[in-house]
Order: sequence, then structure tokens, then C-alpha cells
Amino acid sequence: HLSYAAPNLKLTAANGHILCEMVVQILETSPTDPTFQAILPAVAVKHLVKIIQGKGEDYFLLTLREGGKEIVFDFFDFTYVTRTVDGTYPD
Repeated sequence: HLSYAAPNLKLTAANGHILCEMVVQILETSPTDPTFQAILPAVAVKHLVKIIQGKGEDYFLLTLREGGKEIVFDFFDFTYVTRTVDGTYPD
């Protein structure tokens, strides 16, 4: 689960037994960025973890497309696109 409220991106993951939460400070945003929430498929999260660990970089560009139904992670030499899951994440 991703939720954004300037200047932080909050990442929350659960596997049924373990809940993990991480807050990442956003360095730069578009002046018109709204607050948003999105749920990523588990397979996308697994891929992103492998990509981020393998690259050793802290910077990427995150873009919402199609009204928040698609998220693009641009690592500048590699782009990962995933659809979001319809629904709401519990508090």
C-alpha cells in the first residue's frame, strides 16, 4: 500500500502475520500533486524489492497514470509499470 501526503510517501506491507511500515521523504514533487493512496499487487512488490536491492540506488521517479490505476517506477535506466489493485487498505 502506498499513500502520499506531501512531503512523505508511506509504504505499508502485510503478509497476514507481519505488518511493516516505512516512511520515505520525497525530495521533489509536481506543484499540483494531490494526496493519493494505491494498493500494489504482491508480485509487483516482490519485483520492486529485488530491483531496488540490486540497483543500490535511492532515487527513482514515481508517476501515477490513468487516474491512479497504473503506477510507473522509473529508475532512469529501467522502467517498471504495474496496475494497482481496486479497493481500500484498512487503517
